[in-house]
Amino acid sequence: MRYRAAGAVAAGLILTLTGCSDDSAAPTSTTSTARALDLVAFRANAPGESDHCAVAYDIGAAARAAHLTGVAAAAGPTTATGDQATAPDDKASAALADPAHSTLSPLEMSDGVYADCSYRVGQTTVVVRTYAVRRGSAINLAAPQIQREDEMTVTALSRYLERVGKSSLGTALVAVEHVAAARVPVRPEGNGAITVTASGAPVTAEQLTRLTESLAAQVS
Repeated sequence: MRYRAAGAVAAGLILTLTGCSDDSAAPTSTTSTARALDLVAFRANAPGESDHCAVAYDIGAAARAAHLTGVAAAAGPTTATGDQATAPDDKASAALADPAHSTLSPLEMSDGVYADCSYRVGQTTVVVRTYAVRRGSAINLAAPQIQREDEMTVTALSRYLERVGKSSLGTALVAVEHVAAARVPVRPEGNGAITVTASGAPVTAEQLTRLTESLAAQVS
């Protein structure tokens, strides 16, 4: 699974960013049941590998909203990978307070769930990663992937994550060129985020923004 490989390499970076993030402007729960990621259902669907994404994204509708040309479809027989991890509240709280000395993984600290889904739109490969956490900040779990795919410095990455953390739900922000992220609501508690990576055929920043916002609006 791609998550396990990436997570092992970059756990230290996530721990650092988790410890210094400011989530004061980011709502941590939603009372609405419309267009909010169901944490219980997501947790049940995400683990393991499957031919179906743990979140039912309509890539065709999102591609049309972004004015991307070409046939939209899932990419390959295995289109979703996912993982989840939990830890007792007391251990997780202690880890969040002092992440540099914690033995818990970032996913365990956040009581989080993650899924990775790949699609093709014409000659463009689109990878949608969905994160939901009960504690802390969902977007921070995406830090290594964003840094790697858009070749960001730690300083630039930290500033970008702060901007995303303070953005309105569903508003997409492009990191540098290939990755955009948006916060999404989670029910019954917690917060979520998606990242969208586009590679292959050129995609403009406006198209990537529209694609990400369309997908963010689909979570349920």
